[in-house]
Formats: sequence, structure tokens, C-alpha cells
Amino acid sequence: MKQINLYFILKSIIVLLLALLPWLNATYSDLIEPEKITSDLSFYEINTCEVSLAEFLMKNPNTIYQDHYYFTLNNYSSIACFGQIAGVSQVGQDFYIAIGTNSLISTLIQGVFWIICISLISKNKENASNKRFFSELSVLVTSLLFTYLFFSEVRFYEKTFYLLDMSLANSYLFLFIILYFITKNLSQIITDRTQTIINYLPYMYLLVGSFSGLNVNLFLFVFVYFGIQRVFNGDIKSKYLYLSGLLILFWTINAIGDNFSFKPDKIRGLTSSFFSYRTTLAWSLVFFFTVVGIYFLFKDSSKYFDLLVFRNNLFYTCTLLILIGYIGANNPFINFLNYFYLGQEKMGTSQSNPFEVNEWSEKLAWRGFTSSAETSGEFYALVIIFIVFYICLNNKVDTKSILMLPVPAIGLYFSNNRTAFLLLLFGFFLIISDKFKIKKKYKVLSLSAVAFLFALFIGLEKFTYSYSFQSVFVQSNLYTVSDSGSTYQNYLNQKYQNDNFYTIVFSTLSFLGYILNRSELWGIYIARYNPNYFEYLFGSGPFNFGQFYSEVKIQDTSSFLMPHSSLLIFILFFGVIGTTLLIYKIGKIFYLNYKIINKKGRYLIVFILFNLIKSDSINFIYSAVTYYFLMFYILKAQGKLFLKNKDSNSLSR
Repeated sequence: MKQINLYFILKSIIVLLLALLPWLNATYSDLIEPEKITSDLSFYEINTCEVSLAEFLMKNPNTIYQDHYYFTLNNYSSIACFGQIAGVSQVGQDFYIAIGTNSLISTLIQGVFWIICISLISKNKENASNKRFFSELSVLVTSLLFTYLFFSEVRFYEKTFYLLDMSLANSYLFLFIILYFITKNLSQIITDRTQTIINYLPYMYLLVGSFSGLNVNLFLFVFVYFGIQRVFNGDIKSKYLYLSGLLILFWTINAIGDNFSFKPDKIRGLTSSFFSYRTTLAWSLVFFFTVVGIYFLFKDSSKYFDLLVFRNNLFYTCTLLILIGYIGANNPFINFLNYFYLGQEKMGTSQSNPFEVNEWSEKLAWRGFTSSAETSGEFYALVIIFIVFYICLNNKVDTKSILMLPVPAIGLYFSNNRTAFLLLLFGFFLIISDKFKIKKKYKVLSLSAVAFLFALFIGLEKFTYSYSFQSVFVQSNLYTVSDSGSTYQNYLNQKYQNDNFYTIVFSTLSFLGYILNRSELWGIYIARYNPNYFEYLFGSGPFNFGQFYSEVKIQDTSSFLMPHSSLLIFILFFGVIGTTLLIYKIGKIFYLNYKIINKKGRYLIVFILFNLIKSDSINFIYSAVTYYFLMFYILKAQGKLFLKNKDSNSLSR
């Protein structure tokens, strides 16, 4: 017990030092006194990197909480400038305070901070078997792969690393040493916790893990490491290795000669910043090893899944997301700390009022801490589902569960994710009808009520619009620049209303987009989608948006708009054949295990798949991994590992 307390105290001290020391860095011998911020910013123009953040805040405490101040990160700063004020600028009434955060130092600080956070999870009760040689080799290869990833995206990093010449081999050796240090420690921490970490997946929504100034995510190191280790162990059949290698080769060859750029924005850390043969090769290998690593990590640890622990962690994460998101939205400095220490892809929202409505009295979506209000809404709905599932499994309404429900319900309201709310209503209907054996005629009435609520929530006014104007087909043509449409747009114009089968299929999808308010977004996707024959059949490779967003010029959009459909993204990455095979594989497993999977499991699959059709959740590592695990658990583990219902907390009850 004393040893455990000693480790905990030591970790706490390190965390405290990491939270304080970086922002105390200053040239105190110069006796430069910071000034209060006014419209005259000459002091900060002259004294760049001379005042520590701590000194600045003591002189300007109002910048911590007043909403017209914004703290930004200047990743291209010298090591000496880390934690100091690199500049202050004014735009209208708003002030932007740049803080020096050298990318190399940030990577080390964040890496150590996150590793310590993960180490707080309890270790395995049993020592995990591990071949030391393959483990060390996997660390080495993982570090080399990510070093190559940096090399492949050299144009992205040229303005990120201060005084680090990306054309010299020594620079990559330096990067390799840092990556090796992080991978080595992180892999050991995770290996010692493979039996318990599965129940702590919800915290990925809070500890996002995107390195400041970099286009890489901490959790990719974990999954790639385990994937490479499994390949070395011989756990992957040769035919899958050959097929994957051949597909990666073709993706790489297809990208030769192209060099389309892409600003990662809110999906930073899980996308390529360029479309070239180097980045295609690097990100394809990362994807392959990540999928393998996640699969075997889940396969080994799913038998330790505990619904009660998982539910509680969902609730704690949900509570913290709302609380930290709200505090950050009202305190610019807290927003900055959230971004740096929790590894957000994008700074939290500055929309301080989560109840805000527009001029038409419509609720505005509030994303809070997360990068996407839609994805956060799905998460809050998922929390509600698991709380209700736990109540149903125990056949009693406990006080703790009832007290939990309002928190995710508030978060769901803030996110304004109507689809997630309606899917919840549909799920509750299934549970209630099954619980109380409702007669068929009452089920019909109840379903009619759900359908009416659906129409009410998507907006009754939608049904008064001219569908012909709101269709995906019309929207795609509206965004197409004349005489330079994408290959798929031109194909669509030829086939639509001329080929009956194609017209029926596309019209069905178009109507779905219409009722889900996706007509414009899916129309923009079609206007941009410009595949050759190979890309149409097999895609252009995972994590590649550069070609999609840069190759075809379209009419200006209001902002950076994702496709808002993970299905369309799959088609972009893996083509029609790859997407069809994936759907077939999921459908086959579902069919073979249909009698084993109970109604709750079937509903959860519907919830996940429906959300993937109309959201970009697959582009965020936390939601992608969570959905991957739940699908795996229901389709594979529930039908096999939990068939005998030995675990009182399993969903198979």
C-alpha cells in the first residue's frame, strides 16, 4: 500500500510540474514588467518572447475570463520562447494572444502528461504474455513508420519545427528518438493494462491525444504498435497480408504525380495533409496496422468488459465534457489549457451560451469541448442508452441511474442532435413494448407517434418545400462550376432520369438526404467526387482528403464542410467494392449471430450504423474506436465469449 501511495504522489508531482513549469519560463534578469493590454500593443511588439505567460496573466487577469480575448499557440517558436508571449494582435474588438509552444517541447510535455494519465488505470491482475524480442522490434518499427510519416508530410512540418531543417537526415534522427521514447513508454503502460483498459474507452472523448502543431494522434502509436506486434507474431493470415500489401501498392502508384494539399482542421491527427504517393503509403500502413491492432486488442480484452464500470465511465466522461466545455467557452485561458493538455484537434467553442437560439428561435448546436456538435450529441445519446440498458438488465430503477440521466440529456439538448434524440425515442419504444408486451395495434399507434415526432423535429416546413429544388441532384449541380464538373457529377447527369434502376437507387438516397437535411452537403460531395476507374472501385486510400478537396473547383461554400456521412467517406477511401465488401461482412456476421444477439444489441447496431450514414464520426478517433468496439462486442464477442451469460454485467443478458 505504501508503494502504491508513493507512486501516486510521484505521478501527482510530475503532473503538477508539467502543468506549471512550462508557463513560468521568462528572462527574469531583464526585469521587464508586462503591461496591461490596450489598443497600443507596441510593448508586446518590441518585447517578443520576454514575458512569461504567468507574468502576463498576473498583469492582465481579465484575459482569463473575458470573451474578447483569445489565446493561440505559436508552434513555430524557439525552445527559449516556450511558455512566453510571442505576440499580441488586435482584430476589431478582439485580442489574440500568441503563446510560444515549440512543437518538439510540446510533444514531449504532452506525451509524458498523457502517459501518466493512462497509467492511473489499474494494471492487469495477471501478467500479459509478451515476446520481448517482438515487443522491442515493434517499438522500433512503429517509431520508424511515424518518422516516415513526418517525412511524407514534410510540407506540413516545414513551418512547424523551429530551426529543424526537414531536408537533413539528422532532423529525422532527432524526431525518431522522441517518437521512440513515447512509443516505448506508452506501449509498456498499455500492455500492463490490456485487461482493464477496455472499460475506460469513454475517456478517449476527453483525452483526445492530438499533439499540438502535429498531424498525428497519440492513440495511433498504441494501435500501430499492437498491430505490428501481431504481424510479427504471425497472427495474420498470409492471404490478408498479400491482399493488403497489393492494395496499398496500387493506392501508392495511383497517387504518383499528385500533390494536393489539405488543411486538417477539426480532424487533425487522423488525416493526411497531402495527397501524394509518400503520404498515401505512410497513412495506408498506419491504417492497416491500426485496424489489426484494435482488432486484437479488443479480442483479447473484451472478455473483461464490465457494463457497470463502462457505464460509470461514460457518465463521468459525459459530465466532464459538459463541465469543461462550458468553463472553457466562458474562460479563454481555460480553453487554451484544455486544447494543450487534453490534445483537442480544434480549440473548444467560444459560444458561451449553450442555450443560444438564432433569430428564428431555432436552437443552435453547441459543441462545447468537442470538435463536432453532432458527434458529441451521438455520445450523449450513447450514455443514455447504456444507463437505460443497465436499468433493464437489473430489472429495477435504482436511484443512482435516475440521477445520472439528466446530465447526458442536457448535453444532448445542447448539441441539438435531433437524429440521435429520435433514435433514442425509437429505442425506448422497443424496450417498453418488449417489457410490457404491448399489443400490435398499440405498437402501430406508438410508431405513428414516433414518425410524427420525427417529422416535427426535422421540421414540418421541410415538407412544404419544393423537393425538386432541395434534392441532392439539384444541389450538386448548383455547386458545380460550369464545364468543369467532377467525373461523378458528369456521370450522374447522364444517368439520372435516363436509367430507371440508377434513378430509383439514387432518388432513394437523395430523399434520405433530404429528410436528414443532408441535401446540400451530399450535393457538395458529388460536385467534388472526381474518381478515375480505380478510385471508383477501390478508393484513393484511407485518410486521404487532399485530392477530394483540391482537385475540382466548385462554387464557394460557407465554411469548411465535411461530407457528413461516414458511408460516403468509406466510398472515397475504399471505393464501391471496398465499401460493399465491408457492408457484406458486417451483414454476414449479423445474420449468422442474429439469434444470439438480443434486441438491445440489434438496436445498438442500428443506432451506430444510422449515425454513420449521416455523420462524420468515423473521422474522430474517439468515436471511431468506440463504435468499432461496440460493433465488435455485439457481433463477435457477445455471440461467442458471452454466449453462456457467465458475466452478470454483459449485454447478452
